[in-house]
Amino acid sequence: MGLDMHQRKAVTEKQASRYRAGSKKEKSRILDEFIALTGYNRKYAIHLLSNCGKYTLTRIDGRLVQLKATHTRSGGSERRGRKRYYDEQVEAAVITLWQVFGPMCGKRLEQMIRTFLSIPGCLDEFSFSKEVRKKLGCISAASIDRLLIEERKKDTVRGTCHTRAASAKILARIPVRTFSEQPGEPGHFQADLVGHDGGDARGDFCYTLNATDPATGWIEPRALQNKAGKWSTDALRWINEHSPIPVSGWHTDSGTEFINAHMERFCREQCIEFTRSRFYKKNDNCYVEQKNNSVIRATVGYLRYEGPQACRILNEIYDSLRLLVNFFHPSAKLTQKTRNGSKVSKRYDTPKTPYQRVLDSDAVSPEVKQTLRRQLAELNPLELQREIARGSEKLLRMVEGDSEPHSSEGAG
Repeated sequence: MGLDMHQRKAVTEKQASRYRAGSKKEKSRILDEFIALTGYNRKYAIHLLSNCGKYTLTRIDGRLVQLKATHTRSGGSERRGRKRYYDEQVEAAVITLWQVFGPMCGKRLEQMIRTFLSIPGCLDEFSFSKEVRKKLGCISAASIDRLLIEERKKDTVRGTCHTRAASAKILARIPVRTFSEQPGEPGHFQADLVGHDGGDARGDFCYTLNATDPATGWIEPRALQNKAGKWSTDALRWINEHSPIPVSGWHTDSGTEFINAHMERFCREQCIEFTRSRFYKKNDNCYVEQKNNSVIRATVGYLRYEGPQACRILNEIYDSLRLLVNFFHPSAKLTQKTRNGSKVSKRYDTPKTPYQRVLDSDAVSPEVKQTLRRQLAELNPLELQREIARGSEKLLRMVEGDSEPHSSEGAG
């Protein structure tokens, strides 16, 4: 059984004077005996024997105070070590950028900061000092995540599932495609609906049709007045006309908003492949599912939006949001996934914006790529963010002005 703390202190006080008075060889022998008896680390043991019984002077709150140096670091009570490099100013800058450009992980925000710093005058509005900009240019993703720990401690809000299964007759005509069977080339979009019911599913309210290309991460969100199949088909037709990536396939869940005669006829007329997910298998549609929260919910929230006016404002927001996300928000793609027993290891590529992935794709024509380059030169990410903020304020004022209870007419 080892010595207790009082016995260790007594041994230290007895051996300290012998240790300081001894020669180099005697100090080494005394130190070995002291370590074997107390179990202390060698460096700590040297510190104790060298400083036991000594006193040091330090200034605390302007007053000179005498401190015993026996069991403290030499030099007083001040903590020794490397000075904090990413100080409060850098932390405030990271939090500001994270709040302005959306809640994203450290790896994506790191690439986004690099992109903005390379654009002349892009971050001048924030009035960051030269020292802060220099540190932002070399900050790592792990450091960003550490600085954002407190900001991310927020309540988790969940939406309501509005998917209703289509009839078995039409489901039998739409082929099923699982996650492992997803094509790797661009153009095979996944689509899903996000409901804006505000926790009250009665009556009609707006939806967002979110379309995502798994190969590039390109998104095209559009607002609908309700989930009728006609509105979903019209939104898909708009996306088909405005997306720089030629749409060669649509992959959706098995809800009635997609699995209907309108959608089936639209895909047949446009010669577009139409597939669906399995029931209760969100991973079959995972690329668009993850954008529902990180893009749509993070921008317009969980309030109830209803009527043509709300739908129009949502689309005004999405006109700016699609440009901000596609041209400036980087995302990482899973490149390798291995399992060793119960441990799953994943590797991702370097985060890139959807715009960069479109330029790297052979499925997009050189003319479209040149058009996108010219469009990027005219965009200001801060102005896009301000337009989104103005649209969000309109939505909030509209919701706050609607003080009447929601009607239950039209509830299914």
